[in-house]
Amino acid sequence: MHELFSFNLYPGPSAKKGIYGVLLNIGESEGWVTAHASTVRVITPYDNQITIMHEGASGGGKSEMIEQIHREDDGRVLLGINTVSEEKHLLELKDTCELQPVTDDMAFCHPDIQNESGRLVVKDAEQGWFLRIDHINSYGTDPHYEKACIHPKEPLIFLNLEGHPYSTCLLWEPIMDEPGKPCPNPRVIMPRKLVDNVVDEAVEIDIRSLGEQP
Repeated sequence: MHELFSFNLYPGPSAKKGIYGVLLNIGESEGWVTAHASTVRVITPYDNQITIMHEGASGGGKSEMIEQIHREDDGRVLLGINTVSEEKHLLELKDTCELQPVTDDMAFCHPDIQNESGRLVVKDAEQGWFLRIDHINSYGTDPHYEKACIHPKEPLIFLNLEGHPYSTCLLWEPIMDEPGKPCPNPRVIMPRKLVDNVVDEAVEIDIRSLGEQP
């Protein structure tokens, strides 16, 4: 048994990272580790396959790596907006890769799943993904997660969203921390089995990257 004390009434990152601490503690005593990382298997339009693992702090872009890129109404990709002239810099990208998510936040690196290739092999350490959805501020921003949450295949847990009994909980309607100030950290717990193209087996890592926040 491992006891976890979370001195925070918000049952979000404090509790989740507490569980991560449990995994680190058990792994330290048994000789394995759980990486704070997202992992995705990428299939190119030419049927090439590459698996990428990105490690980093919360808010460092891990979940974004396993999502399809967001597009404008005409299908182009917005790279940025000039803050002086307000000119948009757009990219036309016709052929995209298929993304097969493996891990969202915690990658299990256990000796029992390693192989003789010398490369790191990981498996998801979570049964449900704790998704931050503060980037979804209007309908159509992220059709995949919007569909999964508005028409869920099973009941979901929403945190910091304006929800009412027998009504649809919309991802772009967070609760208010105070009048006129929306909560910056709305979340949904998504069972990984409900994620499209999710990979259940252990995967061998081809590229490993590390992200930092200033």
